[in-house]
Parts: sequence; structure tokens; C-alpha cells
Amino acid sequence: MGGFGFRFKNDCVVSVVALIVESPVRRGYVMRGGLSQMFLEVDSKYLSEQYSIGLFVEAWAEGEVLGVRRVGGVLSAEEEGAFREHVVGRRVRLYVIPGVFSGVDQLYFDESSWSIFRDAGVFPDEYQVVVRLEKVVVKPDGAVRELALYPYRDVVAKR
Repeated sequence: MGGFGFRFKNDCVVSVVALIVESPVRRGYVMRGGLSQMFLEVDSKYLSEQYSIGLFVEAWAEGEVLGVRRVGGVLSAEEEGAFREHVVGRRVRLYVIPGVFSGVDQLYFDESSWSIFRDAGVFPDEYQVVVRLEKVVVKPDGAVRELALYPYRDVVAKR
């Protein structure tokens, strides 16, 4: 994988632009089956406000893990190796809970996506995750809309 905005495929450079989210892993509570209690945060101005994701709309963000960092510290060689081998480059799916009142969207990992991090020993408040969110799948009123996130350039949102 190349730097932000590019991926190499069959020795060709393919543009992949998206919303890059950098956030500490947080622990919360959500009453929805199939979700873990772990989530990332992103300022609502970057996701739910731009893409009109309301409180009662089912929305899933999908993308790829770019990295894992230790909050306020340095990864050990063992951590770095495990994350590079088992986490970076993996696809993830996150349920979007818009921050209508707080101004901060919560992106809850589905159970399958969280298992990637759990099995590699990622703990809430100790690690920060960087993901490239390429699209959001919105299901208002039963219809399904798939929207590319920032298709013309990478937008970086840090927490």
C-alpha cells in the first residue's frame, strides 16, 4: 500500500481518496446486536453533517485500517510486528451514531471488525487507530444508498 490517497495494484497506482480518521479507541454502550462496545470518534462536521446522516438513519462506514499507535507512547517491536501482520490493511465496518447533540460522531466497530483489534491486543484508551473510510452505506426508509466519502481528495480528521 502506498501513502495517503494511493494504493498499488498490479504495479499500477490506483487513486483511493477518502476520510482518514485518527482516533483513540473508546468504550461505550450501544443497544444494537452485532456491534462491539468499542468505537472511534470523528467530529460530526466531517461525516454525519456533510452526508446528512440523521439520528434515526441506519448508516455504516466502510474502509481499511492504515495503522495503530499507542496513545502517549511508542509501540514495542512486538506490537508493531503484530499490527503490521494482522491489522494494517484489513477491511473494517463501523456503525455511525451521529453526534446530533455532542458534535462528535461515534463509529462503533461491528463484532467481526473489532475481533481484528481484540485479537491483536488493542485496548480502549491505550491505542489510537487510523482508518481510511472510503464509503458510507445509508439506509433511510428501507432504501440503500452508497456514498463515496470525499471522492476527490483525502480529508484527515484527528481526535
